[in-house]
Amino acid sequence: MYLGNRTWIAHSVLVGNIAITNTYADISQAVLQNVNISNINELTEIKKSRLTDCVIKDIKNLQIEYTSLKQCNITNYTTVNLYEQELENENVDKVPCYELIPD
Repeated sequence: MYLGNRTWIAHSVLVGNIAITNTYADISQAVLQNVNISNINELTEIKKSRLTDCVIKDIKNLQIEYTSLKQCNITNYTTVNLYEQELENENVDKVPCYELIPD
């Protein structure tokens, strides 16, 4: 499945071979497993969600708040802001600007 252009995902469960790409993504209170989020030029927000085995790449500005990331790869981005994160076996690579902001 492919989700593109302006994508809002809330209170949902997405599992398996799903690509979220292009201009904007806002993910809130969702569960994502094996999802590819990529090639997004606007601010991408992931809030109060649970991501497992996901790839997040080629994002210009990424903001992650109160989200559990397990075995996720985050690569090729300009800025990542992390607020109150639970990180487990994550790979955060190529970090021009990386902030871990406490509550």
